[in-house]
Amino acid sequence: MSSAELPEYTRVFGKVSLAELAYIQSRRQSLGISCDQVTGEVERITTELEALKAEKKDPDCFAMDESEPRPLIRPGPRAGLLGLALSGGGIRSATFNLGLLQSLARQNILRYCDYLSTVSGGGYIGSCLSSLLDDPKNSVEPDKFPFRPGGQKIPDERKELKWLRGHSNYLAVDTSFFGWDVWRMIGMYLSGVVLTNLLPFAALLLALYLIPRMPRFIPWIPSDPMAGAKLLGAVALAFFCLMVIARWGFALRNLEMAARRSREKLQAALAGGAAALAALAGFLFIYEIWPKIQFEVDQLLQGASVASVLGLIAGAFNSENQKVQRWLGIVLRFALAVMLLVLFVGALRWLADANQFEETVSLLGFPVPVPVMIAAGLFLVSATVNTNRITLHHFYRDRLSEAYVIKRDAKSDLVVSNESLTLANLHAPRNGAPYHLINATLNVPATRDRYLMGRKADFFLFSKFYCGADTTGYRRTDRYDGGETRLATALAISGAAASPVMGTPSSPFLAFIFTLLNIRLNRWMINPRAAAMPKALLLWPYYFVKELFGQSRESDWLLNLSDGGHHENLGVYSLVRRGCRYIVASDAGADPASAMEDLANLMRKLRVDFGIDVEMDLTGLRCDPLTRDARLHYAVGRIKYPGESDGILLYIKASLTGAEPEDLLTYRRQCFDFPHQATSDQFFDEAQFESYRKLGDLIGGDLFARGAGKDLSDTAVLRTLFESLHDQYKKWCATANGGSADEKATNTAVASTP
Repeated sequence: MSSAELPEYTRVFGKVSLAELAYIQSRRQSLGISCDQVTGEVERITTELEALKAEKKDPDCFAMDESEPRPLIRPGPRAGLLGLALSGGGIRSATFNLGLLQSLARQNILRYCDYLSTVSGGGYIGSCLSSLLDDPKNSVEPDKFPFRPGGQKIPDERKELKWLRGHSNYLAVDTSFFGWDVWRMIGMYLSGVVLTNLLPFAALLLALYLIPRMPRFIPWIPSDPMAGAKLLGAVALAFFCLMVIARWGFALRNLEMAARRSREKLQAALAGGAAALAALAGFLFIYEIWPKIQFEVDQLLQGASVASVLGLIAGAFNSENQKVQRWLGIVLRFALAVMLLVLFVGALRWLADANQFEETVSLLGFPVPVPVMIAAGLFLVSATVNTNRITLHHFYRDRLSEAYVIKRDAKSDLVVSNESLTLANLHAPRNGAPYHLINATLNVPATRDRYLMGRKADFFLFSKFYCGADTTGYRRTDRYDGGETRLATALAISGAAASPVMGTPSSPFLAFIFTLLNIRLNRWMINPRAAAMPKALLLWPYYFVKELFGQSRESDWLLNLSDGGHHENLGVYSLVRRGCRYIVASDAGADPASAMEDLANLMRKLRVDFGIDVEMDLTGLRCDPLTRDARLHYAVGRIKYPGESDGILLYIKASLTGAEPEDLLTYRRQCFDFPHQATSDQFFDEAQFESYRKLGDLIGGDLFARGAGKDLSDTAVLRTLFESLHDQYKKWCATANGGSADEKATNTAVASTP
């Protein structure tokens, strides 16, 4: 199926999956792998789509009510698909999964991976693989794999691996005090903070000029500020009383739902009016008494400034004690709130002092107050500032692109940037590249969709054929945003961990602070519903305010996209939705307590959205509280697809058992939190990089050595391999949970030995 045959826009996921299956058919044929089962699933989905159209239930062809449920057409496990999911976790995940990919290719397993689903840090190395496989000289075959340890003739590390090792501190390769990378990052951040706050500063300046002068502009307010404050307070009280009376009056009657909603809207309007009038009265009151409290405010500001600085320092400390860490987190949030208040009140004080004069300038023959002219100028400047350009997104994207979106130059044979590679041009060579699913989060904290109100987010897909989400529909990638979306852009969005809104955990408080402080790696992208957007009509201040107060929705012209881990951090959800029969999930997230929160989150979402349960015993992955050693590196469970064959989930955990090579154990003794060092550490040194890479290589090699040397041209051999892993793990868990010491020792050895 060519791109021209795909619908440009669709709200039916079955059409998206049909395009993906067509690619998988072609991929398997090029590798000599049977695709009969995939062909059968393509025929089934095609038949269901035609029936949907015949019944006039295709929302792409007929006008459908938005409230009606979408058609549930998607692949099932009968297709026998194998998916590989690489979790989030920053460079820790990227490096661990580099080793895992090396082992999968060496054991001839990677060629069977139909899908590659990546989130955040897993997307670093996943995108690197997709970029390198853009070269027809590379392949997923062991002898042509771009991450293979050495060349064919010279026993030396390949240039691609040397490049990744040299960019293990990708955010700033030169971290010295006088290093260009460090000061470039500082300069971009500080300039972004200034440009970000142009709009709030202009609004604050205008408010401070107008509020004390309200009696001049509103005739019915007395010229005395205190009298005006009393009048506004009285009106606010009247609004409040009307709200209570309305509530009492309506409570005397039984109303229908429509009437109850009208009552609620009336009460909301009265409450909002009362709050606004009370706020204005408060401003006038403070303005009147300011000379009397000026000294006390100065003293309070000084004390609050010292307290906030001390609170920030205390909150930045880490502690092994969870209770202490929780209290430190509370202190940090309180300190941020105080710091924000201090800065706000300080700005008020400075502006109040600076605007004690009535100077004006002549503009076209009319006198214009200086503060008003300055505010208007700032508004105009802020309207021209592209919000996406002043955040750290572009800096972050460029650093990721330089380190991971790479290729081998055909002329010089050197590793160079492949930053211009677009999503629509992925997987062009027929060299077995898995279909890459890049997972991001669509933040909708102000959604009106009752199914999303609790989550405040939806999944957003970037891939070769389609980009979009269920709530927005999917647009063909070569037509989405003019077909200019690059792999590097999708990678940076998928890894945008620091954002004002972050899916379900989002809070209005943090959204407000993060936006003002320009702590933003997220990006505003065009809604797939819109074929194109006239850039001249973009009102960036509008989207800035939406971000500031957490009011983005799925119906907006621009969508707020951030880290895929803000919704599901393993990348498995996308594979289960596509009915993958076998799923290899690599979890390299920071989880020193073995809480497996990401796995639990996945299980809940699969049960709620699809009615799919995952049955898995995690006995072997529970760490000893003293040594932090696990007994196994993996767990195997069943994916209970409704009414269909079960799938198998192989869950790999970055962990140590104590039986690893001496260099890994030595590094563990030096860094006790290895392999769960904080995600905030994005500056790996050589020892750190190699320890994580080797651990991933070691675990993958041990797990799949059962298939080494076997003819894997038949998918039945692959099925036998996964069933064997599942049965062996079940036997180990049964013995570990009860049985003799001899049985435990025997089965532990069997389960951990190829």
